[in-house]
Amino acid sequence: KFLPWQSLPESLLKNPKAHELDLEIAPRLVVYGHCTLDPKTPCPVNLYPKCYGCSSFRPSTGKLPLYERQYHGEQQRLTDAEKAGAELASEEAKATIEAMNKWLPELRRLADG
Repeated sequence: KFLPWQSLPESLLKNPKAHELDLEIAPRLVVYGHCTLDPKTPCPVNLYPKCYGCSSFRPSTGKLPLYERQYHGEQQRLTDAEKAGAELASEEAKATIEAMNKWLPELRRLADG
């Protein structure tokens, strides 16, 4: 299931696998979900791994456990980075958490509902 307020292209509904974003680039650049852009077209704004804040990103309830794990990992990363004074890591973790805060609560409700 996708969030109900999101407009979805027909190709995403017919073939979600083609729009899947599951990227894991070492050491921690991870993105799960789907992109509404044409899968044959490379990302025009090169947002990887900032997809979570992009208007073309669509999370799905099927990936909720991955989002939850990543969300908690980013919170831990933020705490560790702040303790160590690692400004860049702190900013990256903060940006990911803020982006996820915009859609994760509603996705949880949809999954529970």
